[in-house]
Amino acid sequence: MAIEVRSIKVTGDEDLLRVESRAKGEGGEEKQQWIVGYAAKFGVDSLDMGDFVERLDPSAFDLVRERRGRKKPLETRALWNHDANYPLARYPDTLRMTVDEIGLRYEFPVPDTTYGRDIASNIANGIVRGSSFSFTIAQGGEEWSVEEGRSVRTVKKIDQLYDVGPVTYPAYPDSGVAVAKRSYDQFREQRAEQSQRRQEWAKNIAAHREWLEKHGENR
Repeated sequence: MAIEVRSIKVTGDEDLLRVESRAKGEGGEEKQQWIVGYAAKFGVDSLDMGDFVERLDPSAFDLVRERRGRKKPLETRALWNHDANYPLARYPDTLRMTVDEIGLRYEFPVPDTTYGRDIASNIANGIVRGSSFSFTIAQGGEEWSVEEGRSVRTVKKIDQLYDVGPVTYPAYPDSGVAVAKRSYDQFREQRAEQSQRRQEWAKNIAAHREWLEKHGENR
């Protein structure tokens, strides 16, 4: 399956990954820790993906906004480092996901496990500062363009959202970029074919003009 992985890194004072203490139940006395983060941001270019960059359109996560009519219900998990051996939450039971003007937001209560508490502590102490998500793109869900000489891939529609969650190293693994690179190669081939057709068209026009200059008066 063409699963891709993308990550964001918390830099400066951006509040993109944090631990919150919330009241547990209606009484408000007992507290519970929640992990809150953004798995993706809109309106920013990705890391350099090799001759091109990528950005996410706000429509990319419309599947999160859908409430009815979806043939395959979302079963997104919150995982630590994309590792299925370290589950943190599951949508829609304990994992909440929303889309706002910033990007794809997720939140879940810290699970009562050793690794859950360790992850929360590392986030609170600034040791873990990245988030990530894995996905597949819907057919026709991407667009390519060229801006200031740089190729840009815009993800318009995600078909499946497999997991979100905090990660130790918010980087793009080679395996996660391979799908995008294949799409980029196709885009380059299409542009090369278009360029060749334009050159042939221009050549034919030039030849036609030359013929008219030579023979136009005799017509």
